[in-house]
Amino acid sequence: MATPSVYLDLWVWIRLARAAKETPHEASDTNLLTAVLDASAAAVLFPLSATHYMEIGKIADPRQRANAPR
Repeated sequence: MATPSVYLDLWVWIRLARAAKETPHEASDTNLLTAVLDASAAAVLFPLSATHYMEIGKIADPRQRANAPR
């Protein structure tokens, strides 16, 4: 059986990062973070695409880039 995977666009990763730092954009972002963490614990994969790396590479602020998803 194939391992399930879910693609998340970069804006979703940014919202998840904010929720993880207790500054969610919307209250529902905290629920999404919980769901992603639960899915990850259940072996669901969340791959990053080359586009993610290209977009992160455009970030000029080193602090902001360090906070980007890996």
